[in-house]
Amino acid sequence: MNHSVIPNDDKHFEIVNFTLHEIQPYDLNFEGVGNAVGMKLLIPEYQREFVWEEDRYIDYINSVVTAKLPLEPIYLQHALDERNRVDLAKNYIIDGKHRVKAIIRMFNNDLPIFGYYWKDIQPRDQMFIKMKILPHYYLWGKCSSIQAAELYIMVNFTKIPHTAQDKQKALAYIKQQKEHHV
Repeated sequence: MNHSVIPNDDKHFEIVNFTLHEIQPYDLNFEGVGNAVGMKLLIPEYQREFVWEEDRYIDYINSVVTAKLPLEPIYLQHALDERNRVDLAKNYIIDGKHRVKAIIRMFNNDLPIFGYYWKDIQPRDQMFIKMKILPHYYLWGKCSSIQAAELYIMVNFTKIPHTAQDKQKALAYIKQQKEHHV
């Protein structure tokens, strides 16, 4: 007997784009449950702890500001209420909690952008940053927490990780190209 590997419904993921300004939090607390754009963001229990060091958050924010390519998406899942209905006001962050936390810290003047805090940046530069697109994917409908955890594994553990040596090789190439184009 043959088994289908394609889901029988045609909408498991919804691709949504919003600007960084639209996820600007209002005192979002990632230690538990926070509030961003009127919705609560929850962190599933299978996720790892917060592991980024301070320099990683700063590097991420600096790369967001200068990015000419699309940013890496975050993955979300609607929570279910006590009657097992989709609760559009609550979302689990399946993947991307460190990136979201970095953006929130930037807006809260807790993380510098090239050495300057949000409150010290010119309004036109703030608007430019706010308009950056942060794509995200929603796990659609009543997907189970098992399906969400499987997505987390697929997104985070099916790639071969790059090493520090790989990064150094790319940085050396960039430096060499800049020297030749001067």
